[in-house]
Amino acid sequence: MATWIRRCSESHARCRRETPRLPTRVIDVSTGDGCRLYESHGERAEYTALSHCWGKIRILTTLKENIKEHTNRIGLDALPKTFQDAIKATRSLGVRYLWIDSLCIVQDDADDWAKESAQMASIYREAYLTLAATAANDGSEGLFKPRQVDTFSYTLSGTQDGSDGVTIRATKHRKHDCLRAVDDLSESGMVSLPLMTRAWCYQERILSSRILHFAADEMVWECQQATSCECDLLEDYQQHDWSKLTGGDPIAQEAPDRTLFRLPDMEKHWFRLIRNYTVLNITKDFDRLPALSGIASSLIPAEEYMAGIRKARALEDLLWIVSTTTPPRRPDTYVAPSWSWASVMGNIFHAHPWNIDWTQRPEVSTGLAEVKSISTVKSTVDHFGRVESGELRISGTYFKALVKQKDQSEIIGSTFGRHCLTMEIPDLPSSVWPKEVALDTIEDAREAVGQSVRVLALWTQYGNISFLVLARQSLIPSRFRRIGLVEMFPFATIAGKAKRFTVEEVLEKGHKGNITII
Repeated sequence: MATWIRRCSESHARCRRETPRLPTRVIDVSTGDGCRLYESHGERAEYTALSHCWGKIRILTTLKENIKEHTNRIGLDALPKTFQDAIKATRSLGVRYLWIDSLCIVQDDADDWAKESAQMASIYREAYLTLAATAANDGSEGLFKPRQVDTFSYTLSGTQDGSDGVTIRATKHRKHDCLRAVDDLSESGMVSLPLMTRAWCYQERILSSRILHFAADEMVWECQQATSCECDLLEDYQQHDWSKLTGGDPIAQEAPDRTLFRLPDMEKHWFRLIRNYTVLNITKDFDRLPALSGIASSLIPAEEYMAGIRKARALEDLLWIVSTTTPPRRPDTYVAPSWSWASVMGNIFHAHPWNIDWTQRPEVSTGLAEVKSISTVKSTVDHFGRVESGELRISGTYFKALVKQKDQSEIIGSTFGRHCLTMEIPDLPSSVWPKEVALDTIEDAREAVGQSVRVLALWTQYGNISFLVLARQSLIPSRFRRIGLVEMFPFATIAGKAKRFTVEEVLEKGHKGNITII
């Protein structure tokens, strides 16, 4: 650990930084027989941060009723093993302060929670080192635990008759691909580690300038410039993780608003981020946006961010689809407007390939509607956190459609209602519209059968058209809510002959107007 830190401090230009200002509260670990909660006054000092799974066991937290007690002293025996180990590691580094979310945020104070969680990006980015309890399910397991090393043995026979053989025992090859980038977490071995399955911990890893993983079989180091491990197979692996661009790309460093919109591949990384984030577990539905707020605030200006949708790229960001890998559902409580991917609890991906910058190829991929306005009402001081409501006004071409159940297929959870529906659109030949229609959730599918909806032409790519499926809001008939996104391939069979319609020919049969989506 000390070697990695020394090498990083001395030779990694991208990792050099000024001593940061302390967060609002930190744990002072300088007292030998305990520690205490320290309320800072804007002074500069080094601190470490802990990234951990809360788990199902009860851990010590700071509350309104015990905050004064915690500022006096916290006994080590009152802390779970993970916290105790983090204190030991911090002391061994010669660092006085440690930041732990459960102790440094007043957990039963909504205002304090909102204020401090909004600082998550800077807290982890400025930390001297993030200690990650990557292999621990909860606070009882700790950072330091017996190694789970997978070994094999092989016996070599002696070279002469009667001589003893030699048994060789070695460690099996460790898979490190999961640590080389955050991309493709669902296909990665890292996702099987407890910390890497948690949505909150995703941004803690992304944002940290330096992070030390206490994995099951070894420690792994990540910083702005390199990745290393104890087995040396990753020695000084050069990072290409997009999240590190904030500290390493000169364009991003020079941008006064700290955005990465000037980077030509920003769209690719944003959609991949959403895909990776939404595959992870989150305990409380209403944390869907707050758990991503640190990353969002590092990339997007507050006035440009609307419940997970970027104002400047709103039309493209509306092209999200819910994966069929797990049963998607609407959250238990209000989380986001229906036009936001955050309004569905499920794995989200983008309808179009993320690795192509479509803004550079308008002849094959372009928008068909215009976003007139988009806004949200924030619930807290965190502009990237929870919202109370949102409204999207969009102008374009729409068709009236009737949702029908396909044959006698039952809308059941095993198919999520995705392939049991079809649509009737009087203004278009029946053979033009897709034979199967996928809506966002099973609830949306069940409620839509037999109902009239509107389908709004949103985007075209290579002649195909993406439509938003919109249902009237029962409480406010003049408002609509999104229930799905469908793709139309404009081919039809007319008088026994195949005909391909142009996008213009399809749109001229529709209705023009403004629609408000909530």
